[in-house]
Amino acid sequence: MTKHQTRRNEVPRKSQKLSSQDKADIIQKWKEGEKQKVIAQLFHVSVPTISKVVRGARKKPQFEDRVEKGEGDCWLWTGALKAGYGQWRNKYAHRVSYEKFKGEIPENQQVCHTCDIPRCVNPEHLFLGTHAENMQDAHRKGRAFQLKSGGRLTDGQVQKIRVLAESTTQVELAEMFGTTQPNISSIINRKTWKHC
Repeated sequence: MTKHQTRRNEVPRKSQKLSSQDKADIIQKWKEGEKQKVIAQLFHVSVPTISKVVRGARKKPQFEDRVEKGEGDCWLWTGALKAGYGQWRNKYAHRVSYEKFKGEIPENQQVCHTCDIPRCVNPEHLFLGTHAENMQDAHRKGRAFQLKSGGRLTDGQVQKIRVLAESTTQVELAEMFGTTQPNISSIINRKTWKHC
């Protein structure tokens, strides 16, 4: 009988401290589809001990797993959205990206986009500003209170819509740019904004 074998009716010993090799072997057996009860018998430990080892081996989704780094400069968030902005564990994804790659966000500061794409989490496209500065930036770029309230898109935004249309649905684009899906369709099919 080998180290990890036991007789069918033999009672496992009380839980013992497992070596790293034992934990690796347990995880391997679990990945191969072995039942936790069988693994517990093989390693002479309780089922809850096996469950704890297995729980630690399950991969939790990482921030980077939700980011699509396409051919363009933007890193697009593929996870949950709220008002066009990415959401990661009840925070805006672009704020999480800023903190992860650039550091702490001071109080009363917003994380703004140079690219004007709410789903973008590329830290190189993010900068800090007050609410007033963010609104001035939006006004300067012609995107303040746009479209649904009578505003207009800029030429740059129309060009980005056409690039993003290859990997983003029209509904998502409409939400990102504050317009409607039919308007996005007209832009993509060059029925409107033909000069861009």
